[in-house]
Amino acid sequence: MEASQGAAFCNNANAALRRSVWNRFKFDEQLTGLEDIAMGKKLTEAGFRIAYAPEASVIHLHHESWAQVRRRYEREAIALRHINPGLHLSLVEAGACFASACFLDFCAAIRNGIGVSRAPEIVLYRLHQFAGSWRGSRAHREMGSREKMTYFSRLGNDQDSLHMPAYDQGDRHPQG
Repeated sequence: MEASQGAAFCNNANAALRRSVWNRFKFDEQLTGLEDIAMGKKLTEAGFRIAYAPEASVIHLHHESWAQVRRRYEREAIALRHINPGLHLSLVEAGACFASACFLDFCAAIRNGIGVSRAPEIVLYRLHQFAGSWRGSRAHREMGSREKMTYFSRLGNDQDSLHMPAYDQGDRHPQG
């Protein structure tokens, strides 16, 4: 395990903490995402240290349409504005992040023997990631009830439910 890291990054896809700490610093359920980052910030502000163990890897997949990817990053950017109000992503910065992430992804794909076969998927993913992040960072108001339904309920996004597997639409077992 590496020494304590400076940032408040804490990923709940594979995190461990004492029950007493969890009971004191539970997730902020009012956020639209990034509850783990908010908790990490609270932990570091309270004097706790967060360590990173790269050998404790986990596979954490999201099976989402491109619209859902964009919306997830938009929700996370909205949450990040609450966690760190000084953060803002301009359109130019989003474009620079997009270009940099695509370049690094292409390099990793080549290094791992994948080549450019996944280039369209990389570009689409990063496009939706940073479009959502930019749009969410521009949110300067509280969401209304109708908007919340769009983000948090299938009632507001029937179009995306077409892309969901059967078990995500209420069935107990996936239909194969």
